[in-house]
Amino acid sequence: MAQPSLSDRAHAAGVQTSYIDVDGQRVETTDEALLGVLDALDIDSYNPLALDSVAVAWDGQLRTVARHGVTLSSTSFLIETEGGDTITGEATGAGDTWNMTVDLPFGYHRLSIGHDSCLVIAAPQKAHPVTAPLWGAFAPVYALRRDNDRGIGDLGHLRELIEWTADHGGGLVATLPLLPMFLEADRQADEAPSPYSPASVLFWNELFLDPSAFPFDGSLGFTGGPSRTIDYDAAAIQTRTLVNKLIGDARIDAWAAAHPRVADYARFRAYGEQHGQAWRSWPAAIRDGKLTDDDVDRSRARWHLAAQWAIDLQLRATTKASRDQNVLLGLDYPVGVHLDGYDIWANQDVFVDGVTVGAPPDTFFSGGQDWQLVPLHPEASRRNGHEYLREALRHQIALGGLLRIDHIMGLFRRWWIPEGGGATQGAYVAYPADELLAIICLESTRANSVIVGENLGTVPPGVNESLEAHGILGMFIGQDHLDDDAQLNTQPPTHTMSMVNTHDMAPFAEAWGQRSSGQKPNEALDGVVSQLIEGPSQIVVVSLEDLWLEAERQNVPGSTTGNWRQRIAPTLATIDEHRVAGTFLAPAQES
Repeated sequence: MAQPSLSDRAHAAGVQTSYIDVDGQRVETTDEALLGVLDALDIDSYNPLALDSVAVAWDGQLRTVARHGVTLSSTSFLIETEGGDTITGEATGAGDTWNMTVDLPFGYHRLSIGHDSCLVIAAPQKAHPVTAPLWGAFAPVYALRRDNDRGIGDLGHLRELIEWTADHGGGLVATLPLLPMFLEADRQADEAPSPYSPASVLFWNELFLDPSAFPFDGSLGFTGGPSRTIDYDAAAIQTRTLVNKLIGDARIDAWAAAHPRVADYARFRAYGEQHGQAWRSWPAAIRDGKLTDDDVDRSRARWHLAAQWAIDLQLRATTKASRDQNVLLGLDYPVGVHLDGYDIWANQDVFVDGVTVGAPPDTFFSGGQDWQLVPLHPEASRRNGHEYLREALRHQIALGGLLRIDHIMGLFRRWWIPEGGGATQGAYVAYPADELLAIICLESTRANSVIVGENLGTVPPGVNESLEAHGILGMFIGQDHLDDDAQLNTQPPTHTMSMVNTHDMAPFAEAWGQRSSGQKPNEALDGVVSQLIEGPSQIVVVSLEDLWLEAERQNVPGSTTGNWRQRIAPTLATIDEHRVAGTFLAPAQES
């Protein structure tokens, strides 16, 4: 028998042999990239299943389930629902499909046919909707500033920004990921950890703890000084001192019992502090994802447990305060986790070693991008019922009122870069988008949280249509669609969240200053925002810093220094004194 060609092997494994780039040109994937990605996928090691791992029941209607190598024409089935009920019936077989007619409650259920079973995701067709058009402000939490604070923005600052937004008629405060980060010891003085390379997407960043809010008594008076750049090491030392006050609180144990994974995370961070965070160099028994209390300094682990308890309490209180003021808290879900992250160590069965995730060459990055993030194995995740992904998405969807999913094209395909090759030597690997969208729609509906997908850059055919079909907003960047009179030359699609710009782009003052227009930047900005608010977009977001025409960026993609450290120029209490734009803001309400 003839051996399948490299192209045939790639197609069978869901690896694209070519793609359409951002300029509409077809690009062929190199043989080297295909071989590297196929080796990492190792799809031949996954034995064929008689019943597909996952089935989706949109709007609760289960009609078909894929089967493989089965010729029975009919048999009985049993469904155990998430709520503990059982449903039985008869399935009829035809070709590669079992057919049945079952109406299910929304949730995650288990279908059994004979000795085989699969996860059934019964999800609403659409994610939670935007109930009324609204505008909001964007700012990184770390960047927010008050007089005599401790040198980094925290959840107290975030609550103040929420109040300011509500007072001015806004309905959303969006921010960067609030997930835990590593403070690498060997980084340069002007380097800061990226919020898009977190240590985990299952926990929160304790650096954002508010010393003045419960469970603290406000007795520790930290002062960070007048600097507009964050000293992360100083912030970490202050946070350690702060959390040390909580170590003996008995309420931590009851909370940890209801969050069983957090003790494992605490041990992981404690061991890494003593032996280095590069877990692939740890002793074999520990490298394999298992740590006990006897393996770690228990006081260090207890500290991380206390820190997660406190930040979880404060974030939930912040979310409640936000919703009480009719302001959505907009969180951000990154593409992946740090190479040395907890999630990879603890879930090695669903992550892929030997490749990283990035993006192919485009207009801005001719050499492509390697984000140094480890991809999920699509088939391994399916066979595990997408447990990790469900937990990760729920962690943020359940908390905020809105979740922006970075690079949402990753639900459909991801650019895998084999080890040793550059970002140009990658290949796109397909993901089970229907199943992942079902999880998002279900979790979104349960938590009444709006979902926004970052669909900028190289967007494959069908993605935008799929997002719209499932009630997920895309993004529209206003400053990319302006003529020299500050008029939009492109109408935003209805199903979008329009933003003037993003944290990865030039602020409005810089972008407008590159034009020959005589119109002042503050007037141009007000005109752009007014057009967006009056347009069809359901949500409009303005960067807080654009209100006073900030010239410095929060992040310059492709650079490693100076990013993620800049604090806003005015204090939160003096924003209205410093802003030169914002005629769209309603007058602040008297308290």
